[in-house]
Amino acid sequence: MSMDHRKYPRATTSEETIYFSRQEDDSERIHYLGTITNTSQEGVGMRVNFPHQPEDELWLEGLDGFSQAKPSTVRWCKDIGPESFEIGLQFRGD
Repeated sequence: MSMDHRKYPRATTSEETIYFSRQEDDSERIHYLGTITNTSQEGVGMRVNFPHQPEDELWLEGLDGFSQAKPSTVRWCKDIGPESFEIGLQFRGD
C-alpha cells in the first residue's frame, strides 16, 4: 500500500516483541517472537517466523503505552524468505 492511501503516518522501528494467538476454544495461548518494523496509530508491521493468515487474531505484549496485551487482526502476510514473513496488523478496540 502506498503512503498516499494511509490514514496515519508510519514510524520505522526495529523492536523485538512477544505476541500470541489463542486456540479456537480459548484453552491455550501460542506464543511467538517477532520484530516490529513500523508503527502507526492504527497498527504495526512485523517480521515473523510463522505464516499467519489474514483475519487471524493476535495479541501483542509489551507495547509502549499499553499495560495489557494489545489485540490486533492480521490484514496481510508476505513470504520474504525461508521461514520469514512480513505481516500487517490492525489494532482492535476490544
